[in-house]
Amino acid sequence: TSYLAPKVKEYLGETSIILLVAGMGGTTGSVVTPIIAKLTKTSETLVMAIVMMPLASEGTLQTIRAQNSIESMKAACDCLVVIPNDQLCNVYENTPNLFEGFKVADDVLRETILALTEQGREHGDCYADLNIIRSILTKPGITKIALGIAGGENRAFDAAKNALTSALLDGFRIDGA
Repeated sequence: TSYLAPKVKEYLGETSIILLVAGMGGTTGSVVTPIIAKLTKTSETLVMAIVMMPLASEGTLQTIRAQNSIESMKAACDCLVVIPNDQLCNVYENTPNLFEGFKVADDVLRETILALTEQGREHGDCYADLNIIRSILTKPGITKIALGIAGGENRAFDAAKNALTSALLDGFRIDGA
């Protein structure tokens, strides 16, 4: 870490927002990502992380490693989104095979990144006020995210309903939000 710190800080310069994306459970995601989150955290830098939990079938060791890493990232991240791959399987139960399941995970990850990074945009014009983004995203704990997609005449209502009842929320409610 002592060798890495000056290199990371030199590379990033005066970056305002850091977005870390990692699959947890293995060495790169579970070991390196928390270190980078801690090294990049300053009072001026907004650190956001989106991490994917391993499937239960990948083993207990990977799950414990992922949980420990996520716990250590909480203090260093302003916004920490944890996407459980097992719950993705429940949400998209009609996925025909593992390869298609990973494509679904990639889609959820892409939509999550867009949702977080578009917070500073207003009416299609670039309106990136870091203070607004910071006020939206810097709440204690893990950030929950769910996606709702719909079409047709009642698409807005149906999309909101689908998001609010998504298995990705894992029982989390937005009462009082």
